[in-house]
Amino acid sequence: MLSIKACRKCLKNYSKDLTDDEIENVRDLMYQFAFVMVEDYLNNCKNVVPISAERKEK
Repeated sequence: MLSIKACRKCLKNYSKDLTDDEIENVRDLMYQFAFVMVEDYLNNCKNVVPISAERKEK
């Protein structure tokens, strides 16, 4: 798991007014979001076509 310091570095200027507890909440939310996305992919999206492949280049 990323440390609070590492999260602050990733968030850059967005983290300057956040407390450590708020950074921790953001980090936890991002981990939950990533878990849901991976689970959804593994369960439902095995044949996903990348967006770039869907677009027609002119």
